[in-house]
Amino acid sequence: MDRRTITSKRTLATCYCVALIAGLLCGGQSQGAEWPHFRGPGYDGNSPDGQIAGDGVTEVWSTGVDNGSCSVTIVDGKLFTMGNDKGSEHVVCLDAATGEEIWRFAYKCDLNPRLYPGGPNATPTIVDGHVYTISRVGQIFCLDAADGKKRWEASAEQWKAKGGWWGFSGSATVVGGLVVFNVGEKGLALEKATGKTVWSSEKPAKAYATVVPLLDHVFDRPALVVQTATNIHFVDPRSGEPVFTESADWRTRVSNCNGVTPRWYDGSLYVLHAKFGLSKLALSADNGSEEWLCEAANFGRDDWFAFNQEVYHDGYALANISGTKREGVLVCVDVASGEVEWEKPTEFGNLLLAGDTLVKLSQMGELSWGTLDGGKYEERQRIKPLEGDRSREGKGLYWPYPVLVDGHLYAKTTKGHLTCLKFE
Repeated sequence: MDRRTITSKRTLATCYCVALIAGLLCGGQSQGAEWPHFRGPGYDGNSPDGQIAGDGVTEVWSTGVDNGSCSVTIVDGKLFTMGNDKGSEHVVCLDAATGEEIWRFAYKCDLNPRLYPGGPNATPTIVDGHVYTISRVGQIFCLDAADGKKRWEASAEQWKAKGGWWGFSGSATVVGGLVVFNVGEKGLALEKATGKTVWSSEKPAKAYATVVPLLDHVFDRPALVVQTATNIHFVDPRSGEPVFTESADWRTRVSNCNGVTPRWYDGSLYVLHAKFGLSKLALSADNGSEEWLCEAANFGRDDWFAFNQEVYHDGYALANISGTKREGVLVCVDVASGEVEWEKPTEFGNLLLAGDTLVKLSQMGELSWGTLDGGKYEERQRIKPLEGDRSREGKGLYWPYPVLVDGHLYAKTTKGHLTCLKFE
């Protein structure tokens, strides 16, 4: 495979408590330069890398993994992702260094393309040598990370929401001895070792975000954040019982693609709602309250495409929202006040952090990075190493969340074109 250098003049009982206290945010996660679940080790889009050196990238390898908007995970030098080829879906494990396939686990699942090529949306989660996945129709699998052999399977299909176009999209979250999914109105918890149901929801709900664990001190007990299209549920992972529910007036502004995962940052919870904007919630005891709402940080008419995550740095939130013509806007919000610090037109895409470096990959494959300092951003480089394509015959768009590990960027399109780039 040719190597190209491109440069430019730019993670049921009381027995779970011990494990929860030891590591709600880091328990069961791999250490070092790894990316074990959606959005990385801290569920926040922060790369384990420090800063980015160099002014260009080299293509190390590229391959095809078929249709799907799921991202990738990387543990022990192995890359895990999913794809769908005309109704045959698979979980695939590749050598992260070479792109060579190590194993593949396949099953039947409809492609179901709606406004995009279709396929799986949830990213594999890797914990203690096991891979946890969910298909868009609710097929749940636990596989051996070494060889792809099935350990157990379960189903969430009974909680399929009417009108939920995108299917089950939240990735698995492992908390102590549980694996939890954003399924139904308040989630679904299975025994990590067996797949047996520990607790579940009574009703279905449109829900696309990944479940986020909170540290014990927030409510003086463990809690999970389960966000649906209409509510944010705070749930005790040991029992599934609610701590409290934040509704605000979301029911009047329901979005069919409210897929941005909530983010715990510096003592508060932040929620980027497709129609609402960016909201800051103060949580304490058994309740919470909204401190502010920044309506400028919403997805406007393009709320169908509200899935790309914001990042936080030095007291500021940065979000790449879509504009009315999908050209995109990069918005910087002061998290103390909720005021917009600045906004810049930019192509719609995803954001990552590597130390003080903000990395952006646009849907069309443009890569840029620069330095953040006290709310200010200075772009250092902008290049076009990849080619996104929205045509029926093209490679697809770079909507899946990119991953940055060990100086390598892993970028995937909606049609499964996966590329590894090295910064140098």
